[in-house]
Amino acid sequence: MTVQVTGTQTSSSIPQTSFKAEPKIASQAWSLDQIRGMRQNFEQETSTMVKTLGDSEHQTMLVAMYEGTEKLLNRKVSDFAVTQYLEDLKVAAADLRKRGMSGENYRTSLLQQSQNALNRMLSLG
Repeated sequence: MTVQVTGTQTSSSIPQTSFKAEPKIASQAWSLDQIRGMRQNFEQETSTMVKTLGDSEHQTMLVAMYEGTEKLLNRKVSDFAVTQYLEDLKVAAADLRKRGMSGENYRTSLLQQSQNALNRMLSLG
């Protein structure tokens, strides 16, 4: 039996998450500056998604992110949980688009998924 390698992934071919705001101690609440930095990183990182999502759907994803991260202010939530929320938001946005959703259906579904994920994250801390 022969195994043939069809492609390899190097560390440069795997997208890197860059939601690094200023480091914070686990027991500290999210500050406005940390949230601002996280938002800027998310916007920069997802700018390439406009091609696959479409402009309107990309804007909807940003609205969901802004609404969600607004609720982090002065809340004690782990960096990991916030990063996971943002990664899940990107995946959900792409998934809804792949399923052919657009317009108001897309907006309603993505905002609802974001809100549900945010509620779970905040309840777990």
